[in-house]
This record gives sequence, C-alpha cells and structure tokens, in this order.
Amino acid sequence: MSCDPAPRRTAAGRLALAAVAGLAGLYGVVLSMVLTPEIGEAYRRTYLTGEFSILPDADSLGTDDGLAYRPGRRVSLRADEGRKHLARFDWRRDVQPAPTLDAFSGRLFLHLPPAIAGGASAHRLHFGVTCAMPEGEVATLDVAVDGRPVGTVACSRGPVTADLPLPRGLLGARRYDEITLTRRSSGFGDRILTGLDFRHDAVALDWFGIDVEGGAPIALESAPKTTD
Repeated sequence: MSCDPAPRRTAAGRLALAAVAGLAGLYGVVLSMVLTPEIGEAYRRTYLTGEFSILPDADSLGTDDGLAYRPGRRVSLRADEGRKHLARFDWRRDVQPAPTLDAFSGRLFLHLPPAIAGGASAHRLHFGVTCAMPEGEVATLDVAVDGRPVGTVACSRGPVTADLPLPRGLLGARRYDEITLTRRSSGFGDRILTGLDFRHDAVALDWFGIDVEGGAPIALESAPKTTD
C-alpha cells in the first residue's frame, strides 16, 4: 500500500505563515512591555503601591510642582494643593478643614532641590496638628524622617505646634524624603475604636514646613483651630 507524499507548502503559504508568526511575535512583545514595564520609583510609588497622590515626574506638573519643596516655605494641608504631599491611603484627605489620620500612622513626602539634597545642612521640621482625643486622654505622636526617629509630640484637644531638630544630612539623602507621624495606641480599647472608625478625627495635620538650621527661620504661626 503506497502513501502519498506530504504536500509541500507553496511560497505563498510560507510567506503567510511567516507573516502570522511575525504578527504573533509583535503582539507578544507589546504584551510583555505592558505586563512588565520598565518603571521608575515615581511611577511605582504612584500607581503600584499607591503611596504618592500624584505622579511627581509628570511633564504636565512642571518642574516646580509635584513633590518639590523649597525649605522655608510653609505648606498648608488645609488647601487641596498641599495634600499632594500626603500618602494616598494614610489620611482622610476629603475631610475639612484638615486631613486626619485614617488609623495610627500617616506619611507625607517631599523632594528637596538638588542644591541641598544630600548636603551637610542640618534642618528643623515644623508642623501643626489638631487633636480631638476624648477628655482626659493624650495622643503621643512619634515622628520619624526616612525611618529614623526624630522626636515625639503630645496633644489632647486642640492645636499643637511642633519644632523638631533633624540630624545633619538626614534630609535629601533619598530622592523622596518620607516624614511619618504615628499615634501610639493607648491599649486594646483604643485599637478597637480606631478599627471601628470611631477615632478617625483623633489627629489632624494642618501644615508643615522645613527650614535650614542657621538660615532664615520659617514664618511660624499658631496652628489654626478647627471648627465643628
């Protein structure tokens, strides 16, 4: 019993097969670029981890926007434009008059100009908070810069202004400096009430500012009082 030889592909068939393979390869490359993009820190922390509220490197924001910060400038977080510095999911950003801690810890970010980033300057961190703790309770806030503890602030009810010296060269060592405020838990009941959303207004962050030690001090004012 004889078998017919396998049919040979014509030149047109081979060209069509090559075209299909090339098209599949092109789609494969595009899909790979979409699934595994070469991303920078700003993109990752804006869109993947959700830390930044805006993309600092976006061209539309301009060179003086994004998370850029000029020492000596007081940034009001009661204004919407100042809230871009706040970590997206750490704060209740839509409340008025100032954003409040969503739980126990919250971060804000800033980028120092290259002229002083990583330099030998010492700085002072200033900020204003307004606390609304129950009568007789005190909120102790631990403050850290880039993961390094720099001091504590206590408040119970009403506004408090903090003035903390920072170690020389601490600010500017990273591309984006991270300032963290953490309210210490007073016990199991406090954790339960916070988890059930009964203490969402315990700590409000009104403003922040940084000045260079020995330079012109930031124009400090009393933190404005909140209104019911």
